[in-house]
Amino acid sequence: MKTKAVSLFRYWKDGNTDVAVNPDPPSATEAKPFHVVIRGEGWIPVSILVFARDESHALSRVRQSITEVLNKSYKDPFRGDHARRFLAALDGQDSDMAVEVRLLNTDVICAQVNWASNGGLI
Repeated sequence: MKTKAVSLFRYWKDGNTDVAVNPDPPSATEAKPFHVVIRGEGWIPVSILVFARDESHALSRVRQSITEVLNKSYKDPFRGDHARRFLAALDGQDSDMAVEVRLLNTDVICAQVNWASNGGLI
């Protein structure tokens, strides 16, 4: 059976069970946009926009997402090593990696997509 969406934040796991993909969501009145960046020398930074209550909630949502990637059965050792390193950075155990969390000012949002191979598509 193919996975089908139930709603924006739920999908059918099987014919009888649907699963939330947004556990512990902030309410509409408390959701604020946070920019979370995990970077290290020689690494392409992980840059994530997270809607959360505060900085610690934003970090916990990123930690939860990376843990989910680490626990997937399709992962390869290379991805697993990266996920473990990102989790160590979030826990403050990897001094070569830096974690930045900042609240975004939604009055002046501008974005640039800058993949390693596209030369800075704007």
